Amino acid sequence: MISRIPYIEWDGEKCQTPMACKKCVEICPTMVFRSGFYKVRYVRGKESDIHKPGNYRITPDWLNKCIGCMECVKICPVDALKVEFREIEKA
Repeated sequence: MISRIPYIEWDGEKCQTPMACKKCVEICPTMVFRSGFYKVRYVRGKESDIHKPGNYRITPDWLNKCIGCMECVKICPVDALKVEFREIEKA
């Protein structure tokens, strides 16, 4: 049996302030990016600046929820997301 699984690539060079934008998170109908922001730089007891490039990265945590609507790709102002479906053979 062949199954299609989503692969979402995020380009951190293009999207350096994902917490300040959040467009992909807000538009996703299945919440693929839910809890997908992670601090890259952490200073104990201080909140990281969401507008400072490189402080956060985005990771699509819920790939199994991706329906391939491509809304995240369309709305991204810096063209930082790519979505493709790969076929894998399941036993």
